[in-house]
Amino acid sequence: MSKENNQLVVKEVDFQGATLLGVQTEDGKIWAGVRWMCEGIGFSEKQKDRQVSNIQNDLVLKKGSKKLSLKFGGQVREVLVLELDFLPLWLAKISITPAMQETHASVVERLVEYQLKAKDVLAREFVHSPIQEYLTWDEDERAIAYFNERKQKKILEQQIQIQAPKISYYDLILQSSSLIATTDIAKDYGLTAQKLNKILMTAKIQYKRGKKWYLYDDYAKQGLAQSTTELIETESVSFASQHLKWTQTGRVFIHNLLKDLGISPIVDQEFKEAR
Repeated sequence: MSKENNQLVVKEVDFQGATLLGVQTEDGKIWAGVRWMCEGIGFSEKQKDRQVSNIQNDLVLKKGSKKLSLKFGGQVREVLVLELDFLPLWLAKISITPAMQETHASVVERLVEYQLKAKDVLAREFVHSPIQEYLTWDEDERAIAYFNERKQKKILEQQIQIQAPKISYYDLILQSSSLIATTDIAKDYGLTAQKLNKILMTAKIQYKRGKKWYLYDDYAKQGLAQSTTELIETESVSFASQHLKWTQTGRVFIHNLLKDLGISPIVDQEFKEAR
């Protein structure tokens, strides 16, 4: 059962056959009524008074306690409450002696239950539970919630598709192990074969002898490219033609070189513009 006390939310919570008092203040903090806890455990009036005194005089516990003015049955009462985070500490400080175990076994049993569970029981009463709220809705409210959830899910999926990174040109290179001609690489960057060959020549990576391109020795040893031979046949003659084609390692090398020069693959440019 809950009720409003000005800016306070007060709840009486059933626990172990007794009633706990929980209070939530305007700042969101949750407090436990000390006397309700003592009564639930089974303490006598003298023991209750001792526990109130212990809390008010303890160096740590008194920092988490205060008195609240609460209305009960039309009357306002000053109630000592303990902040929920201090509750386990207070209960742990209540010693269970051998004599207590022998003469008040039921009190000891309840005390242990309070030490282990009371804080969580009170906390659950004040923490918002979407499931509990859903169970209070009628069929129309549940149907509206269902369709709203589906709508939000669809919007989220569309946003994910838009924001998800497209596969980069570098990824495409790594997916292919085939040899590829300079002309094809140049197209991927919006360049002509002549322009790319000139860049590679200026960077002292390749040189031209006659009509053929060759790598300088330092780069030839790195496995960047291979010389391939193609048989070309016409009606009157057949001849072999040699071409320089780039390996996967060579394509990565060219990609990094062009990147340093500020030249990006077309696929990466389109992705950047789309974002």
